[in-house]
Amino acid sequence: MFPVAAVLITLILLVLLRSLLAPAVLMAAVGLGFAATLGASALFFQHHLDKPGVNFVLPLVLFLFVVALGTDYNILISDRIREEMERPGPARAAVARAVRHTAPAIATAGVVLAASFGSLAVNAAPSTQQIGFATGLGIMLSAFVLSIVLVPALAAIFGRSMWWPVRPGRGPARSQADPLSPGRLTSASRSAARRAVRSVRRLRRRPQDARGLLLRPPARDGRRSRPRAEAEVRA
Repeated sequence: MFPVAAVLITLILLVLLRSLLAPAVLMAAVGLGFAATLGASALFFQHHLDKPGVNFVLPLVLFLFVVALGTDYNILISDRIREEMERPGPARAAVARAVRHTAPAIATAGVVLAASFGSLAVNAAPSTQQIGFATGLGIMLSAFVLSIVLVPALAAIFGRSMWWPVRPGRGPARSQADPLSPGRLTSASRSAARRAVRSVRRLRRRPQDARGLLLRPPARDGRRSRPRAEAEVRA
């Protein structure tokens, strides 16, 4: 059953991520998390608590919860990494932005779910204790080690090649030619701000010009305004 489920998950990731390498990276991370959780649980109960072994249903429960939640967290962080790599710039900076924006949500969800499943470890039944401990540990590993550390690190190493054959952010020339690019927009904003400051300083030096601008009605039909015409007649 495990190989069939892994193949189905891989096919879903291929369709969702539109890549060949990214699903392999995500499935490798999930497999490492599953193996680490099962091994740590067996080590804890057999060698630390002197139990004869772990329950035979523990691998199935870990596969249902840890692998599913780990896949969800990996999809969340990888989708944000792909979105950030659509923007021009180095891949490491894109990965850093993705982790900065997505890590709090993944960490919060991991803590809540790990605490919920970990509460089963205080049960008197040995099988329930093993399920609660192993599930809570697996969720914490999936959230804090795999999704926040391992997957972003591999994405930073592989760069945009991780999303082969459709690599994001392949149009630097288009972004440079765009008049609304961030650099040009910033320089235009600075020029407009400098012009506004010079205008304000000029009006402060000559307050009568400011009062004239506020009190002068707009000219209509190409004719001069009435107050200005009366002033010229009096002169």
